[in-house]
Amino acid sequence: MISALLFDFDGTIGDTAFTILQTFHRTFTLEGLEDRSDERIRATIGLPLKDSFLVLHPEIDSKRADELCVTYRDIYRKEAFKTLKMYPGMAEMLNWLRAQGYKMAVVSSKRTELIAEMVQALRIRDLFDCLIGEDLVRHKKPAPDMALLALQKLGITNPATAVVIGDSAYDIAMGREAHTHTIWASYGYGQRAAVLKEGPEKIVENPAMIKDALEDF
Repeated sequence: MISALLFDFDGTIGDTAFTILQTFHRTFTLEGLEDRSDERIRATIGLPLKDSFLVLHPEIDSKRADELCVTYRDIYRKEAFKTLKMYPGMAEMLNWLRAQGYKMAVVSSKRTELIAEMVQALRIRDLFDCLIGEDLVRHKKPAPDMALLALQKLGITNPATAVVIGDSAYDIAMGREAHTHTIWASYGYGQRAAVLKEGPEKIVENPAMIKDALEDF
């Protein structure tokens, strides 16, 4: 029986693509780097920010990637809350799930402090028992560490009673490695071929479908 739900944020709860893409473009311009297409940037959404920069510009070193992260985060904090929104039906689904007694966590490649600010701005903070950002673990997605830490904080000893819900291949791989069940939020930003390669157990095309997907486990 499923007792815990671990949600990714970008592309799963929050429709944040516009701000993410614009922030990457502005960062590259300000830092004098060649810009990248929206498609290439989208393919990195879900990775820790530093890893995204290293994928998009493999010629840079770790120190330079850290510098880009500082610029990106400065821009993002100024812009993100102007366009922050949830996917249609997500607020209703989260409230329904909470009312059913599920323990819930956000497990995101964002920093924990920023996750907290965003769920607070969306007025859904009280729906989650814990928030897990990339700063709390040594090994980021797609490693299982973030999911395992969430399970620990939720008091879940059997990962088979939990489900990771996310839009990217990194989310599905994390869940698989943590031995949880997995649901792919196909309405998000993940590339279909890459996600299917990771073998998600269920696929939902919108937040309203999460309820029925959970009943099948």
